[in-house]
Amino acid sequence: MKGCVGIDEVGRGPLAGPVTVCAVQWLDDALPEKVLSGIRDSKKLSQKKRQEWLIRAIGTMERDSFHCTVFSVSAGEIDACGIIPALHTASTEALLKLQDHTPIHHVYADYGLPVPEEYDATHIIKGDEKNPLISLASIIAKESRDDAMCKLSEQFPVYGFERHKGYATKHHREMIKEHGPSPIHRRSFLRNVLGTA
Repeated sequence: MKGCVGIDEVGRGPLAGPVTVCAVQWLDDALPEKVLSGIRDSKKLSQKKRQEWLIRAIGTMERDSFHCTVFSVSAGEIDACGIIPALHTASTEALLKLQDHTPIHHVYADYGLPVPEEYDATHIIKGDEKNPLISLASIIAKESRDDAMCKLSEQFPVYGFERHKGYATKHHREMIKEHGPSPIHRRSFLRNVLGTA
């Protein structure tokens, strides 16, 4: 596994904010299954548990066991090109940033996440649950995006981004109808909410 990468995304479906991809490259001689024993998909962990894993991950990074990169594509870019091209851009940039540091031997990606053809890649169904590197990437990506959405909530407080992180909750949809979309809303995702064609 040494030199291999796990990659995952967060934020494919929200009505607002960026889509975020994290790529994690394993550099330790020990197997990640051993070092990351018990890790799970970020969606199945509480915020407290995700942050505990993040603290552990930072300690592991300090021992040079792995490197990671995070790249986000904005709502405006998602509207301009579509979510799949945006995901491709984010995964490409995250991998390029890693590659500047250490050659990439293989990429393990959660199923459905596009990976540039030049990389030797394996797409795994429910990879964020089955592969510890993808699980770690999903946790780092989620914590990074959640933090960004909490900061954006300070600029646009009426929407409650700190609560729902841009996802289509009832409260969020009601606030969009009441106040209209903000600059960080994905206009192409709002047709059903606003009743436009």
